[in-house]
Amino acid sequence: QTKGHDQPRHHDANRHSGDGSTTHGFTLDAVYRRATTVAIVPSERSGLVRARLSLIAVVAVVGVVPLALDRDSFPLSTYPMFSSRRSTTETVDTAVAIFDGGIERLTPLQIAGTDEVIIAARTVSIAIEGGTADELCREILDRVDGADRVEVITERFDALRWYEGDREPLQRTVHASCGSDTR
Repeated sequence: QTKGHDQPRHHDANRHSGDGSTTHGFTLDAVYRRATTVAIVPSERSGLVRARLSLIAVVAVVGVVPLALDRDSFPLSTYPMFSSRRSTTETVDTAVAIFDGGIERLTPLQIAGTDEVIIAARTVSIAIEGGTADELCREILDRVDGADRVEVITERFDALRWYEGDREPLQRTVHASCGSDTR
């Protein structure tokens, strides 16, 4: 056995591996372990910094940005239809039929020839806004059997009272009226 070959050489800080690279006093295995340990296990401080930055980013995106933009937009929404304060009164554009026995609320099919409530309401609103409520009134009268009159109206209701059973409007505006005496 040759002297010094079995013992590590501590005095030579720059060891050379078989491929000619220098390990600066560490074996390649130790250098690899050190490098992978640093890459895989971050220090507690850097983990805390990452957690804080993530929290700031989440708060900014979810909380601050929608409020700063002051608009409802996909993918960030403040859901104003649910979160904003609403009035208890609602305005409804519709049409009613008048019979000898009183006023009858009409179905969307009778109003606009559809089973969609929103389409029927929008049809009445467009006719009122566009000045064609008289024409719509006559079309509705043709669809309603036995009505003496039809009125295209805007009614304002107290929504809370409506659900308590009080179906009387707070206000009623007649935009068009047509009936048997005008046919």
